[in-house]
Amino acid sequence: VVREVVKVLGILGALDPYRRKEVANETPLSAVNAVAISQTGSLMGSDNYYQTVVITSLLAVLKDQSLSNHHHTIIEAIMNIFRMQGLKCVAFLPQIIPAFTAVARTSTARLQEFHLQQLAILVGIIKQHIRNYMPEVFSLVTE
Repeated sequence: VVREVVKVLGILGALDPYRRKEVANETPLSAVNAVAISQTGSLMGSDNYYQTVVITSLLAVLKDQSLSNHHHTIIEAIMNIFRMQGLKCVAFLPQIIPAFTAVARTSTARLQEFHLQQLAILVGIIKQHIRNYMPEVFSLVTE
């Protein structure tokens, strides 16, 4: 699990978490990812820490409209994480589903089809855990 997360971080060009921890000890955190690290400080020893850092970073890119040309790749990365981790990622649904639907609403028609396909795959992975987000998903599909 940790290897796969570090691999995704490497692919995205992110910083090594161990190096980041060393740098954090030297200087105060003022980076964009400071929120993610401060929220997950208690998870440092577990696999959830790495998942949280990666998901938070990916969602930050999804929320930035100036990086919309990368949204397709970010959706693919999130889907790969969900495919590999399965139900371990259910805790991230409150952040993932709104970001996913927002990107689908603002993307081109060609990419909207891709996003809806990915959302269908995500529903297949998380199964009954989607029930809390059904109104949002249905409103997206009807648009």
